[in-house]
Amino acid sequence: MCGRAVDRNLNNSQEKLDEEFRYFVDALEGSVNELAITLRSLKQSSYPEERIIPYLKELLDNRAPCKTQIPYRYGEIRWLAAGALRRVYDALDIRETIVLRDVPVSQTGDQISELVWELGVHDEWLHLTSEDCFERLREMGRLPIHDEVFEWRSTKSHPTV
Repeated sequence: MCGRAVDRNLNNSQEKLDEEFRYFVDALEGSVNELAITLRSLKQSSYPEERIIPYLKELLDNRAPCKTQIPYRYGEIRWLAAGALRRVYDALDIRETIVLRDVPVSQTGDQISELVWELGVHDEWLHLTSEDCFERLREMGRLPIHDEVFEWRSTKSHPTV
């Protein structure tokens, strides 16, 4: 009887892992807003699920503008995806470095507004969302850019002597 209870618990545990994985995959294939919310969540937690890696890697080229942080900062999906992938790698003890080239520095809404005012297009862009303004500013080369490196960081706790 004990063996069956253990088997049932293992099956339930695997079912929960599979359900959580399917939830993340569905969210990663949703709207930009859903995608950003999911990536922010993954970036904040340690999710040791190897099956999610190809989905995150696929997003490393996604330059769609999004809310990267709350309070609101705006940036690109690929930056969130790299941070989420780094957390998954760390949870699985994968020491691969992730490098993103020419990433626009994330901007607050106020910073975006200042850049729009400096360009003198405030009245023309008044109807645009912050994400739309971010995208246009990026296309115009008005956002500072840099290379971003996400390196391995041990998430294991080590006893102190």
